[in-house]
Amino acid sequence: MRAGAWVINRKPIMNNPLKILLLFLLLTCAVSKPIFAIDRIMDSIPDKPSATDFQLPGLDSKRHRLSAYRGKMVLINFWATWCRPCRKEMPAIDRIDRHFKEKGFVVLAVHVGPGLVNIKKFLTTTPVGLKILINDAISLPGWRITGLPVSYLIDREGRLIAWALGERQWDSPKMIHFLEDQISH
Repeated sequence: MRAGAWVINRKPIMNNPLKILLLFLLLTCAVSKPIFAIDRIMDSIPDKPSATDFQLPGLDSKRHRLSAYRGKMVLINFWATWCRPCRKEMPAIDRIDRHFKEKGFVVLAVHVGPGLVNIKKFLTTTPVGLKILINDAISLPGWRITGLPVSYLIDREGRLIAWALGERQWDSPKMIHFLEDQISH
């Protein structure tokens, strides 16, 4: 064995390019931020297209139509009870809903897929005051639900202005500042 070679199970790893690549990737991941870090804010949607209207039942036994919220800033959060990051960010989303409520801001938490029993069970352990809507399908026509959680910010005119794929820290100072800027426009 050469001097200075790293040894795993008494075999030098510096002789194997695949092992060198794996070691490089492991070290890179250990020192870099993940792509969907929770400390990120939302990404802008450049063309600001109109949000596709929908009508879904809520846990409050009412039907909610997106267009009924025109004139308010709306954050739509697509989530599911089986999605760990979705469950984890829900209390923070509830806090920003309460924080901005007086400023014409509302959160619609759209549960993707069947699961009324699981939603009610989740709410017993994590009580939130959000408007929770139920979409039994895994998709919603006109909406990109490429992963969960995914959230969209809609301006008062009903245009999509920002989105976030993956968990976010919704009540962080950085996110609150971002939302305040969007609400004040």
